[in-house]
Amino acid sequence: MSRHDLRIGRPGRLFILPILWTRPHAEVGDGFVRVRFGWLGRADVPVASIVAARSFPWPWWGGIGVRLGGGGLVAYMARSGVGAMLELEGTCRVRAPLPWSARRILIGVEDVEG
Repeated sequence: MSRHDLRIGRPGRLFILPILWTRPHAEVGDGFVRVRFGWLGRADVPVASIVAARSFPWPWWGGIGVRLGGGGLVAYMARSGVGAMLELEGTCRVRAPLPWSARRILIGVEDVEG
């Protein structure tokens, strides 16, 4: 299993890290992509349900934290910038922080290409 920490900017260090207990991260392995954003949100995405993955720009005005967007988007972003967008076949149940159905998941990992 490989772990990828989410990029955290100054606002994230000031407002998000103190309430999470752990650094937000994504893990890939055992047939799943697992995203952990403390008590604010989580996702367990089966790799088999991912139909496309690409980089996607997240604007500063999009905010930080676990964000809901149009078209079934759930974003796990601790700062603005480029994230990894996972396009799913069908929907996946996630927590954001309440249960939600996602068709697209954006993850703000430090190394989008890795």
